[in-house]
Amino acid sequence: MPYDQWYEQLSAIAQGAEDHPLYPLVSLFSSRREGDSPASPDPMELPFDCHNTITGLTHAPFTCPALDETLFVTYLNALKKAGGLMTPSASVSY
Repeated sequence: MPYDQWYEQLSAIAQGAEDHPLYPLVSLFSSRREGDSPASPDPMELPFDCHNTITGLTHAPFTCPALDETLFVTYLNALKKAGGLMTPSASVSY
């Protein structure tokens, strides 16, 4: 499905219904045209520069954990423990 069509459907579903579950997602996406060049940023997008963060972390007295399966499982377990994630009722395989 083309991005424009998807975004229009998302907007139509959530439009005018602030209590709709999809309503918060509308603001997370911009209505970029499919043919737009990645080199020309959307005027609605704010520039983001993480240079200071990377520099600060380089000299931090700790190291960031590797983004691997172990860390992902840790996050999933924390979400489950906090009640933000339910255990599936059946095993799912892909």
